Amino acid sequence: MGELAQLADRPSLVDAYAQERVEALIIPQERLQALLIGEAYLGERIRRAMILRRVGLLETGAGGPVIVGRAEDGDVLRLEGFLRRKRQSVSETGP
Repeated sequence: MGELAQLADRPSLVDAYAQERVEALIIPQERLQALLIGEAYLGERIRRAMILRRVGLLETGAGGPVIVGRAEDGDVLRLEGFLRRKRQSVSETGP
């Protein structure tokens, strides 16, 4: 997904589903990290692109878990607190 979280061992902000046939490269985290270190110029460009993409996703509120419930509900508040401590973007919706 080209997601910065892949380098930080965190959950990705988004999931994607292909609507038609695609070609994709699957690069394990440790191999991507080795590439970023071994090829400094390329690594810098990839990191910058990942950071800018993540900032864009956070600014638009895209991705992340959606909590369904009343804002004053104790369980909802505990879940929001947990996700914020884990640095997850949280979208809220309720009845």
